[in-house]
Amino acid sequence: MKKTVNNSDKRPLALGFVILGWVLCGYLAFRYNQLKGDPGVLPDLCSSIFGSSCDKALRSMLAWRLGFPLTAWGLAYFGLLGFLFSIRLRVTDQLVILLAAFCA
Repeated sequence: MKKTVNNSDKRPLALGFVILGWVLCGYLAFRYNQLKGDPGVLPDLCSSIFGSSCDKALRSMLAWRLGFPLTAWGLAYFGLLGFLFSIRLRVTDQLVILLAAFCA
């Protein structure tokens, strides 16, 4: 007998990736706002994890698109993916996959 694969088996993993992306973008947005004031308040997780700081990239002109920092675009992107994913319809699941593939 052949076992059919249910898409709901993969939902927790996919939702975990969406939440992880949203949290990382949130941290980078918070870090970006901290760079305007006192950057020493919160430890630099990028240097702790990757061995080099993300501050130079956050201050770069390449970190801005259409007047907004990329961190804000990331928050909006992962927020939209999470919202669409929470609707739990087959068509929205396919839209999330399409949107994630197109923007990757």
